[in-house]
Amino acid sequence: MANRSRYRIVYTLASDREAHSCQEFIADLHVSALAISNHPQVLKDADLVKTVRRSVQVYFALAPTETAYQMAAMIQSASGPQLGDEL
Repeated sequence: MANRSRYRIVYTLASDREAHSCQEFIADLHVSALAISNHPQVLKDADLVKTVRRSVQVYFALAPTETAYQMAAMIQSASGPQLGDEL
């Protein structure tokens, strides 16, 4: 979570509990596909997200784990809506 992009991914997933494509995060974070390519594995290793492949698209979703739910609750309570918008 020390990386702003990973924080923003988890913040977004925790906020709306929807799956988002990698392309959405690339556009939202204003980064290249190469820059975001390692984030799914780091977040999966931490039990925070799961990835789902639909055809050629890869989607992120909040993992159905206690760790992910606790992190989501912590992010939402600590951040408020403004912090997520600033990132």
